[in-house]
Amino acid sequence: MTAQDNRLKARELLIGNYGLGFGVVFLGILIPSLCNSIPVLGTIASLILGGPLAYGMASVFIKLSRKEPVRFEEMFIGFNLFGKTLAAYLMMVLYVVLWSLLLIIPGIIAALGYSMTFYIMLENPDMPPAEALRKSKAMMMGHKGRLFSLYFSYIGWILLSFLTLGILFIWVLPRIYISGAIFYNELKARG
Repeated sequence: MTAQDNRLKARELLIGNYGLGFGVVFLGILIPSLCNSIPVLGTIASLILGGPLAYGMASVFIKLSRKEPVRFEEMFIGFNLFGKTLAAYLMMVLYVVLWSLLLIIPGIIAALGYSMTFYIMLENPDMPPAEALRKSKAMMMGHKGRLFSLYFSYIGWILLSFLTLGILFIWVLPRIYISGAIFYNELKARG
């Protein structure tokens, strides 16, 4: 599937679901951002809440991408697996930061490699976080460039969103998140 096909499918899947999609993205970004506004302790709180919130966002968007029924409360299911989602998130952050110490490009490559972790954990709730990260890395082998191209294809919309003082993000961010879920579904279908 090309980036353009993915974007078209994302738009189609979000028809009637933009409110849910934006609400989930807004809350998933707002909570850690508010935490980060508090020096030191806020950063720690943001790291602690980041995993469960990212897991919940992945759950909502994977269900939307599969046309499964989903409710806003699904956003918080990551707190039911708090230890695992926190561990996975902290490992991802640590690995990406360590790779970024070399240069920004290795950090981006690492982030793309671990980007499927929460989708994998959703389908395998008993899987240890470290194994989910390894599976994500293996799944993304040979596909990081395609995912980068997909996300980069939204750059015009992102820049336009800034010009509208963020208003356009209401439509853009849910599309970006569901595009990641569509990409995961495609990789999974390939085996």
